[in-house]
Amino acid sequence: MSRTAITDLWARRKHARASSKARTKSALTDLAELRALSSEGRTTDPKSGGHRTYDIWQLMWLLGIVDEFAMCWRAHFGGRCAAVFAMSLAIHAARADAPPADAPPAKPPPTPVAMATPEPQPNPPPDTKTAIADKAPAKPSPYAKWIAAGSVAAIHLGYATWSYFAWYHNSNTEDFHLEEPSAAFGANTYAGGADKFGHFWSNYTLTRATTAVLVAGGWDRLPSSLVSAGLTEVAFTLTELEDGFVKYGFDYKDVIANASGAAFAVLMDNVPAIDRLFDFRLQYFPSRDYRRSFEKTGSVDIGQDYTGQSYMLALHLGALPRMNDYDVTYWTRFVDLAVGFEARYYSPAPEMRTEPPRQTVYVGLSVNMQYVLTHLFADSTGARIGRGFFEVYSLPYTTFRYVEASRKPE
Repeated sequence: MSRTAITDLWARRKHARASSKARTKSALTDLAELRALSSEGRTTDPKSGGHRTYDIWQLMWLLGIVDEFAMCWRAHFGGRCAAVFAMSLAIHAARADAPPADAPPAKPPPTPVAMATPEPQPNPPPDTKTAIADKAPAKPSPYAKWIAAGSVAAIHLGYATWSYFAWYHNSNTEDFHLEEPSAAFGANTYAGGADKFGHFWSNYTLTRATTAVLVAGGWDRLPSSLVSAGLTEVAFTLTELEDGFVKYGFDYKDVIANASGAAFAVLMDNVPAIDRLFDFRLQYFPSRDYRRSFEKTGSVDIGQDYTGQSYMLALHLGALPRMNDYDVTYWTRFVDLAVGFEARYYSPAPEMRTEPPRQTVYVGLSVNMQYVLTHLFADSTGARIGRGFFEVYSLPYTTFRYVEASRKPE
């Protein structure tokens, strides 16, 4: 249809009969004609590869509806014309982009997605998990990977230096030998089983820390975690072999604990669903006997200060399904359910023993310092490092025990 047809139609509307009944009838007739004009005013757009209605025709069609509605309203037929107006708009909206029946099939152009109000969803569990590397730069510098690799090497060098001065400095060399056979968690062992948890936690922490550094430098997470675990096992296996030539002796149970800690770190790094739920943490404060030893000898062997250590597996209550759906459970984001183990008065041996050594298993609630940081501070590199630190460490006096059981050597 040409523009002349549209102009004639508008002219005819301006000279419509004055009676309200005639106006209403004319409005209905012209709505049908304008809709037909709009439908016929389609053309193939070779650039877009599809069919579309001329914008000017649709605008004139809409203005025609508005004019009919106004005329009918003035004639006191508002309710009837309002229904006509709404129905015509709905029909046009539904069919505005449909190609005519005789049009050849063509690929329609992409249409904008309608903005709909999303259905309310339950609040997701708070993601307070680590990671120095959780928000690594999208485009790291060309040297970022090398810097990350160098940082991992520096971390391992630091561990080797500390272990030398903590365990082997001034030690007498012996023939290679094994540690005396004993149960891994026996009450009569020199550390009461806390040393096995110490090996597990050390390998777990070192693997996760070096993985985070590599990922922050632009390395992929899975290969980074595997490489970090491998380097950690090499370092700790060399340490165990060194133990075989000094007073400690080689212990295969330590090797198993080392490998288990590194494997758990790989699991946590690559399965976010588990990482969101659990932490394995050390709660530590230097014991009185270690402080005395440090004052006298300058010992840096905090690794064997088992009296000051407590190991716990923590479950984030706020990460459980539907725990964040209600205001009354908001507090669960700040609290973890903790199951822990500790061995008191085994190592270092007290100068004057006033209490017998004992092993303790407990269940209680622990403060989730990761979410405390999230709640108090805006997201930043420092905040992410802090959350990573509190994923493996628990502040002293932040665990409240409700059930515990202890045993002493026979």
